Amino acid sequence: MVFVRVSEALINNGFGQAIIQKKSVTDNDLMTTFVLSVGASLILYLILFVSAPFVADFYNEPLLFRLLQVMGFVIVLDAFVVIQRVQFEKNLDFKTISKATVSSSIVGGLGALLCAIIGFGVWSLVCMMVLQKIVLAVMLWLHSSWKPRGAVSRESFIWNIVALAT
Repeated sequence: MVFVRVSEALINNGFGQAIIQKKSVTDNDLMTTFVLSVGASLILYLILFVSAPFVADFYNEPLLFRLLQVMGFVIVLDAFVVIQRVQFEKNLDFKTISKATVSSSIVGGLGALLCAIIGFGVWSLVCMMVLQKIVLAVMLWLHSSWKPRGAVSRESFIWNIVALAT
């Protein structure tokens, strides 16, 4: 969980905050940030996926192997909504973010409850996390006007890396 949460924070706060701080944001800036977020999340997920058996061995808990591999996918899901979330924050539209977050929590909680009743055990918690992220992503995409457009630019890439480092 620590690795998943740190990765989520890096993806959500690292690249996203750079967009918030920039005064004039172009389509190329948004597209570059989007591609960087998704790319970084895929790399972090791959690291978690590959290290899952070692974590399971370290804790002597074989179930952790698959749990981590599935649960880690939320890192990738988070990356797909970085731009939408940042644009809502930049426009001070916290109402939309709150509605999406509460709705996703309710759906995730109900999904986890159903999984627990069926007998999925600890997998119910994984179901909750993944469902929450999927519903959040869908809702933010539906309420956002931004769609991937523009090009990945070298200047925006360098700007993102510098902003992430500071």
